Amino acid sequence: MVYSGRVFNAYSKEPIANIKVSDGLNTVFTDNEGRFTLDGWDRAHVINVGVLTNAHDDWYQMIEGHEGDFNFYIYPADVSDTHFNFLHVSDTEIADREMTDVVTYMRKTAKDNCSAFYVHTGDICKEHGMKRHRMLMNRETMGCPVRYVIGNHDMVGEPYAEELYERLYGPCWYSFDYGNIHFIAMPIGYGDKTSGYPKRDAWEWINRDLELMDKNKRPIILCHNDCEYDLYGFCPEIQGLKTDLRKYGLIAWVWGHSHIHFVHDHDGVLSINSARPDSGGIDSSPAGIRKISLAGFELTTNVVYNLTGADGVSDKYEWKTKLPGFIENSTPLNVDDDFIVATGDDGYPKDCGIFRLDGNSGRIKWRFTPKNGVKAEMVYEDGKLYVQDTSGALFCLDAKGGSVIWQAQSDVQTHGYTRNCVTVAGDKVIAGGSNYPHAYDKNTGKLLWRNNISIYFTSPARHLYDEKRGLFINSDNWAGTFAHDIETGEIKWKAKGASFWQTYSRPVVEGDVMYNKGNNHICAASAENGEQILEKDMGFNTNSSGSLAIDGDTLYVPTTSIGVVAVDKETFEIKRVFACGDAMMNIGPYVHGNKKEVHSTVVIKGDELIFAAGDGYVYLYDKNTALLKRRIKLGMPVLNDMIVKDDFIVVTCFDGSVMKFKI
Repeated sequence: MVYSGRVFNAYSKEPIANIKVSDGLNTVFTDNEGRFTLDGWDRAHVINVGVLTNAHDDWYQMIEGHEGDFNFYIYPADVSDTHFNFLHVSDTEIADREMTDVVTYMRKTAKDNCSAFYVHTGDICKEHGMKRHRMLMNRETMGCPVRYVIGNHDMVGEPYAEELYERLYGPCWYSFDYGNIHFIAMPIGYGDKTSGYPKRDAWEWINRDLELMDKNKRPIILCHNDCEYDLYGFCPEIQGLKTDLRKYGLIAWVWGHSHIHFVHDHDGVLSINSARPDSGGIDSSPAGIRKISLAGFELTTNVVYNLTGADGVSDKYEWKTKLPGFIENSTPLNVDDDFIVATGDDGYPKDCGIFRLDGNSGRIKWRFTPKNGVKAEMVYEDGKLYVQDTSGALFCLDAKGGSVIWQAQSDVQTHGYTRNCVTVAGDKVIAGGSNYPHAYDKNTGKLLWRNNISIYFTSPARHLYDEKRGLFINSDNWAGTFAHDIETGEIKWKAKGASFWQTYSRPVVEGDVMYNKGNNHICAASAENGEQILEKDMGFNTNSSGSLAIDGDTLYVPTTSIGVVAVDKETFEIKRVFACGDAMMNIGPYVHGNKKEVHSTVVIKGDELIFAAGDGYVYLYDKNTALLKRRIKLGMPVLNDMIVKDDFIVVTCFDGSVMKFKI
C-alpha cells in the first residue's frame, strides 16, 4: 500500500520540489525531481498536494480505481505576498435554487477587494446541491481560487458519508500556505450519514502537519463547526490525543454552521463565524461575505453586505447622526428628551457601542463601549439602562451619564448568543439567551436562577413578561416557546405547533390569549397553559423580528415576503395588505431574493399605520383603506422598531444612521 508519483507545474511542465503530499495520515515533501513516496494508510481515499492552486481538482486524486503512479500537474496560485485578504462564505445550502445574482455579487466582491482566494466552510448541501455547487463557485466563476470544507449536510455519500464530497471537492482535511499563514482545513466529523473516519484520524494528521509547518508561519483553521471539544480552549483531546493549538500560534478558527455573523476574541485567538451570502442567517444576520485581511500576523475582518440600492440619501430630516457600527435588532429608547441607541460590529477590531443622543440636535452626550457590540433590545427603567452584549455580558448603566452601576456575565456559549435581548420583570432582569435564560436581581446583578432549556443556537426573538400570570415567556429557535415561573425559573408550559418554531418576534398577550407567529404561520394559544386555540398557515413568510400588533379586531403582521398584512384576530383571514418595496438586503432567516421584508413592529396612531421596511422607507398608511398617505426615504434598510411620537419619529438604520423626522 505504497503511493508514489511526481508533482509538476502545469504552466512550465517542470517538476516541483519541496511540495507537501499527503494521504490523510502521512505527509512527505517532494524531492528535486518532484517525486514522492507515501508509506500508505488503510483508510486513505485521497492523495492531495498541499498547495493552493488555480484549478478546482488538479491538487487531489481519488485512490479507488487508480492504477500506477499519482502524477499531478498543478496550476500553482501566486502566494508570495504576506499582506492579503481572502473571502469566507458558508452554508449556501443551494438545493434547487438558482444563485445567479449571488454568484455575480460574490465575483464582484472578490474583484473589488483583489482577494487571494475564497473558502466555503460547508453545507453546500445534499447530493444534488453538491453536484451543482462546484459549477457555480469555482476559479472561473469567482475569478480567484476556491477551496471547500466539508459540512454535516455534505456527508451524504456511499459507502461512507464523505465519499461524494471527496470525489467532487477533495480531501476532508488538508493544508496549504499563503504568505506567512498556514491554512488548515478540518472536517466536522459527523453529519447526515455515518463518517468513514474516526474523529482521531484528522487530529493525528493535524499533529503531524503542524510539526511540519514552517516555524516562521502561524496557522488559521478552516472548519464547518467551532472548536467543539473544549469550546474555546483550543487544546482539544480526542480519543486520548491532545493537540495544543495555541502552542503553534493559532491566529483564528474560521467556521460556519450556525448561520450567523460574529467575531469573538478568546484570549488572543479569534473565533470567526460567517452567515450565508444569499439569505438572512438563523439569527437574522443580514446576507454578506466575510473579508479576512492579513498584514503579517495581524488579522482584521469585516462583512461585505449584499446591499442593493442603498444610497444613504434620505428625505429632509430634523437631524441625522452617523454612529460607528451597525444597528440591527436593537430598538432605540426614548429617555426623557433624549435617545439611547446601541450598535454592533461583526468585524475585528470592533468599533461600536451604546450612545445617548441629545433629542434636539442628535449630539452624542455619552458613549459606553463594551468589549462586544449590542444587537438586541435594551430596557430603560427608573434612570437605569439594562443591556447585554453579544457575548452575554449584562450591564446596568446609569442612563444619565453612562457609568456602570453593576455588571454580570451570563454563562452562555458565546457563538450562539449574538442577539441577547433583556427583559425587566418586576424586581428582576432576564438576560442570557433564548435557550438559556438567566434571571438577575435588577438592583444588584445577583444571579437568581438560570434555565438551560435546549441545545440550539439562540434566535433574536424578543421576550415577554406576563405580569398577570407571573410568567417569563421566550421563544427558542427550533425548540418552541416556553413559559417560566418568574420566581423560580420552573418551566410551566411549552407551546407547540408551527407558529412556535422558528419564531423571531415577541409573543403578544391580550386577556388570556397569546398570539405568535413563525414558520409561515400565525397562532393563538392559551396564555394560561400554551395550548393551541387556532393556528393557520398563511402562505407567506412570517419569520420577521417585528412583533404582531393588536388593534381592536385586527392583527397587524410584519412579514419577510409581502410587507405588512392585516388579519382578522379571530379567524386570521386576510383583510388588507400594506405593501413595501423589495428589501435592500436579505435579512430574515432563509429569505432569498430581496423580498418585501418588514422587521419593525407596526405603530397605530389614530387612523394611521406606520412602519419602517427593509427597502429603506418609512410608510404611513391609512389603516382602514390601505391607502398610502406618505413615504419617507431613509436610503438604508431598517431592522428594528421606530420611536413614534405626536410630532416626530426617530429611525435607526442598518448603517448606523439615526434620523429624526417631523411628522
